[in-house]
This record gives sequence, C-alpha cells and structure tokens, in this order.
Amino acid sequence: MDAEPPSRPLEILDYNPAWAAMFATEHALLAEALGPAALAIEHVGSTAVPRLAAKPIIDIAVELYDLEYLPGVVPAVEALGYLYRGDGLHAGRHFFRKPKESEAFDGRTHNLHVYEPGHADFFEVVAFRDYLRTNPERAGEYAALKRRLAAEGMQGMDYTDAKTTFIHRCLAAIYGV
Repeated sequence: MDAEPPSRPLEILDYNPAWAAMFATEHALLAEALGPAALAIEHVGSTAVPRLAAKPIIDIAVELYDLEYLPGVVPAVEALGYLYRGDGLHAGRHFFRKPKESEAFDGRTHNLHVYEPGHADFFEVVAFRDYLRTNPERAGEYAALKRRLAAEGMQGMDYTDAKTTFIHRCLAAIYGV
C-alpha cells in the first residue's frame, strides 16, 4: 500500500452542483469497468446531498452482484486510477481512493467503497444519504456539526468518529428504533 498523503487542514465547502456531474462521469467509468459485477453504484456521502456542505471528495458505494466477481474488481478499479487501500477496517468492504496530481483534499478526489452482496453498511450509507436529502433540517444540523469539527481542527478518523453519534441518531429515526 502507498503511504498516506500528508495531512492538510480539514476543509468543508459549500455544496457544489458540479459534484453530481463528477459522480455521473465516474459512474459511467465504473459501470463499464465492472460490468455485471456491480449490482448497484451509488453516490453517497455529503457530496450526494444537494445544499449540504462537504469535504470536496466524491464518495461512491458499489454493491457487488456476487462474491465470485471480487478477484477481478481490484485490477478493474485500479485501471481507472484508483489505489486499493484494503479491507482491514471493515469486514466485507474494500476501500479505494482516487488521487489527483493537482491539489485536492488530502490528494484525492474520490473514495470508492466496494461492498460484498447484501452488506448492511451499503444499505446504511444509501439510507443515510436519502434521509438527509428528504430532511433538510437534519442536513443543516449535520453541516453545522461538520463545520464545527473542522473549526476545532479535527481530521481523519477523529473527524469520522465525532460524527458517529449524529449518524446513529439518523439511522435510528430511519429504522424506527
């Protein structure tokens, strides 16, 4: 694996409508490269929610049709310029990042999460995205939280972990628990 890019201050930007077009371009590339291996290719994360402030990184979730496709997925995705980061943090999820030669947040423009078929995390990231799209008040709260964390200097996994309580509250509302 490549070394982690140098840390830069966390930057939360106002929503950019170009993010949807960036996903559409990447969706077409992934759909062609993965073919029948991809059951679903979804734009997830904050850049997928209109009017939501976000880190300028496009998050993409792919659900595989069947595990038999997994051995061919890594080279197919690497051929599109992604770097394979492994599956160590989450069983059943394989993580890739797409670097950019010019300046980008932490040197990357896209995160790609490839999930085994039926993986609960795939459904949760899609459900969370849809919840924020249909609940502007919650999306506003989420944006305020992210901006506060960035102002406090949070980065990396500390930033991600600090959002967990909010995300779990939203998932509880989604599932009625």
